[in-house]
Amino acid sequence: MSLHDLFRQVMAIYEQEKREKLSKERRSFQLVTRAIPEALKTLPFLPPDRYMAKGSVGQGVWTDVPWVAVMDQEVTDSTQRGYYIVYLFSEDRRRLYLTLAQGVTETPRDEMERVKRDIRQLIPAEERVRTDDDIRLGESKRAKDYERSVAAYIAYSFDDLPSDEQLARDLKTMIGYYRQYVERTEPMAPPDFL
Repeated sequence: MSLHDLFRQVMAIYEQEKREKLSKERRSFQLVTRAIPEALKTLPFLPPDRYMAKGSVGQGVWTDVPWVAVMDQEVTDSTQRGYYIVYLFSEDRRRLYLTLAQGVTETPRDEMERVKRDIRQLIPAEERVRTDDDIRLGESKRAKDYERSVAAYIAYSFDDLPSDEQLARDLKTMIGYYRQYVERTEPMAPPDFL
């Protein structure tokens, strides 16, 4: 199944399934935690030795904002800290955002604001990629925390979700910005002299 179809399916069924008890057997759980990450891992610009894809619909109870993250393992292996690419589904499931964001659990607010500013300065003005604070995920505390963590994003709507080719191009663009930021900020490993 294509990325386009996987995302649309989550957007179409999540709200109904969320009314039931969270279970690994639910289709939304399967899509977000397995199918979408597996589809992302097949993209040639996401080598598995460097990038990890992981999704979540919540722990114990359904989250209002399901997500699928793509993390550079040299930067972070957890969505609770560091910065990474993450698809965020809005609470009403009408929008999907491809974002360059940060972990909200372990990142102090002042550091989050600094990193967000630094990333935004790196990204050139571009039609598809936005670097403002107009992202709208919903009204829950979690949605608001996620909105604050986003440095850049591309917004999609349920009614006008782009083709697989465009989704892949957009992700490749965001990965490019992610890499640029990583290369500018992460300390270089010392040379290995024998």
